[in-house]
Order: sequence, then C-alpha cells, then structure tokens
Amino acid sequence: MTDSHPAPPPQARSRQPARGSRLGRSMIRYVLIAAVALLALAWGYTEIKARLTHVFEYDARIATDLVTLSSRRDGQLLELVAEEGQRVEKGAALARLDDRIPRLEARAIQARLGSLESDRERLAGKQQMMGEQTDSRVSSRNSELVANEAKRASLRAELALAQQDLARVEKLFRSKVISRARLDAARAAVGRLRSDVAEAEAQMQRARGAIAESEADRGEVDMISQEIAMLNHEAEALRAELEQKRVEIEEHVITAPMAGIIDRLFVEQGEYVRAGQRILMMHNPDAIWVEANIKETELRLLRIGQPVQVSIDAFPDAKFVGEVIRIGSTTTAKFALLPTPNPSGNFTKITQRVPVRIALDRSAAPDLELSPGMMVEVEIDVRE
Repeated sequence: MTDSHPAPPPQARSRQPARGSRLGRSMIRYVLIAAVALLALAWGYTEIKARLTHVFEYDARIATDLVTLSSRRDGQLLELVAEEGQRVEKGAALARLDDRIPRLEARAIQARLGSLESDRERLAGKQQMMGEQTDSRVSSRNSELVANEAKRASLRAELALAQQDLARVEKLFRSKVISRARLDAARAAVGRLRSDVAEAEAQMQRARGAIAESEADRGEVDMISQEIAMLNHEAEALRAELEQKRVEIEEHVITAPMAGIIDRLFVEQGEYVRAGQRILMMHNPDAIWVEANIKETELRLLRIGQPVQVSIDAFPDAKFVGEVIRIGSTTTAKFALLPTPNPSGNFTKITQRVPVRIALDRSAAPDLELSPGMMVEVEIDVRE
C-alpha cells in the first residue's frame, strides 16, 4: 500500500510566486524610503549647518546714491540733450535754459567797464605828465634858488669889503690924501653891490614863488590820484558784478556733476522751470553696493568685514563676492513714510529689520550692467 499525497490545487501553485514578488516590491519600497530619509537627513544636516554659520537674505537689492539735478534759475528750457539710460561724462551739458537776458546785462557791464578803463588810462597819463612837469619845475626852481642864495652870499661879502674900502677912502679923503674921484668911485662900487644884492634877493623871492606854484600843481596831481582811485573802486565793483553775471550764465546750463547714467527726466524741452525744480535724476554706476535688510535677531552674528556670497536675479549665472562694510544703527521701520498705527491697542510683535551695506566686488563680471533696485540674494559667512 503506498502513501500518495494529493497534488496542490492550481490556485495554491500560483500564490507562491505572487507572494515572492510582493516581498521584492516591499524591499524596493523600503530601500527607496531609506534612501529618501538619508537624503533628507543629509540635506537637513547641511541646511542646519549653513543656518548656524551663515545669514541668508533673499530680499536684498542693488543700491546707490541717486543724484537729483535741479534748476538754479528761472527760465524756459531751450535744450534738453539728456535721455533716460544715457551715459554721460562729468561736466557734460545736459540741459540749457534761456540765458539771453543775463548775457545782455553782462555785455552792458563790460561796456561800462571798458569806458572806465579808458578814463582811468587817460587820467593816469595826465597824472604822470603833470607829475613829471611839476618835478622838473620844482627841481629847476630849487636849483635857481640855491644859485641865487650863493650869489647873494658872494655879493654880500663883496659889499662888506666895498663898505670897508669906502670907509677907508672917506678917511683918506678927509685927510686930503686922495682925490674926490677916488671917493666917488668907492661910493659907486658900494651902491652897485647893494643893487646886486637886492636883485639877488628878488630873484630868490621869485624862485620861492615859482616853487610854491609848482607845489600847488602837486595838489592837482593828488586830485587826479583820488579820481583814479574812485575809478578803480568803481571798476572793481563792475568786475564783481560781471563775474556774478558770468556765474548766472553758467547756472543756466545744467551739467553732470559726475560720470554716470541718466535714470529719469522730470521735464520736457520747452517747459518753463523754476529755480529748485527737479530736472533729472542720475547715478554713478561705479559706486553701487548691496543693501540687505537683516532681521534684528541675527545682528549679533554680523561683523564688519565678513565675506558675502552674492547672487543677482537678473544674472543667475554670475556669482559675486562682497564684504560687510556697514551695519545700520536704526531699523527700516523708523524711516517708513507710513507708520503702522495700532488703534485697537492689541500688540503683535514683529521682527524688525536693520539695513546692512555690502560692498560688491564686480571683478568676476565687470561688463554686466547692474542697475539700482535689482533683486539680490546674499549669504553672509558669520564664522569670521
């Protein structure tokens, strides 16, 4: 008698391979879940490590100093050569106001100044001529006076001798030693010398009078000097007024204070503008930085000089580096144009942000045109 086992039904034979395939699929699923979990752990570790060693800000912007140029004078805008987006050099003329009136006034002042200069030169020539003539006359009269004084002294000496000789001759005549003719000759000599001395004194008086007249002419020369001084003073005032007009003419031309790019025009050619009215706005493309508003809770991690990785949304393939150069001392909410009122009295604590300035090294892509306001993402390394 033999034992015989019945064959399993067909359904049982098909269940065994199905159970094996389910087991394989479960293993694959577990492996995938484990791999995803490991990747998540690795990513989480990397992210946590980065958060501990870096400060991230995804709402930073390219910033610069925007310079607004205003009109310094009233007038019609005759020329507006600047265009938005145009690059200009320092000192380039961007706009010109109507300057015909100050130019006419400057010409009138120049004409008055020229007339004054002519009068001053004429008086200066007259002064020089009169001064030279007066000096010559005074010198000549002084020489004449000196000569007459010497002549009078000599004649007086001769007169004294002649008078002594006359006294001796009269004594001898009384003694009948000499003749009357000899006495008369001695008396005639004394009279002649007295007349010569008187004439010399008269000449001295005339010389002194001529010197006095010449000195009076010096007074006229001094008056001319005063007139020249007044003309010089008036000419200086006119030169100052002319320089003021030249400055006024220059102020009718609006020039670029720096090399830069025109960002916006506020007026159109032909408009009448007032002093102080905005004409245009520009910036220097070489003087830009990144402005990042960092949470106040992360400020304790920041230091001046920390390196920064910078990504610009407009140029995702370009990577820049930077450096923290300034940490603000006041939150951005302090300077908000519209304050956040709280009429209900309910208090909700909001994390404030502080502006941080980051110097940008553009050597990696010097040809890229970075414009103010471009969105930037920054990653500040706080380990240093």
